[in-house]
Amino acid sequence: MYFWGTVRVLALAVIMTAAVIDDLRRYKVSNKIIAYGLAVSCVITGIEGSMEGGIDRYIFGGAAGFVIMLTAYFTGAVGAGDVKLAAVCGLLLGVFCVCEMLMWSFVLGGAAGICGILRGHCQEKQCGRFRLHCIHFSAAMAAACAALVIRKSIMGG
Repeated sequence: MYFWGTVRVLALAVIMTAAVIDDLRRYKVSNKIIAYGLAVSCVITGIEGSMEGGIDRYIFGGAAGFVIMLTAYFTGAVGAGDVKLAAVCGLLLGVFCVCEMLMWSFVLGGAAGICGILRGHCQEKQCGRFRLHCIHFSAAMAAACAALVIRKSIMGG
């Protein structure tokens, strides 16, 4: 893995760890964590872009993560913190990787939700006529990020 890839992975690990811990404690991701993540990812992207180019794939990644998760937010599937966290992930991973990461996040989040419902460990909330079960979606996102980074480091690409 090249230097900037390593820097991005380390930043992603710190941000995702903080987000998961906050989510596990409060069922929310703090805006301070999001602001830190945005600042760090913008600095990394700006420095790397000025030295090596290719800044567009990370900007589009942030936009893609935000738009995909905003759609899920409007359906009540995720919280606002998850939407913003996906934008940060997109700024660090790039457009193609964030799309793959979100796909796996939904798979893992769905599996965690089903397990939680079956075990009776999901918190419930009422959303209009529907009763929704809450999960810590940032944990699914972190697991998908880790799996993506491991896969890319082993298989390349």
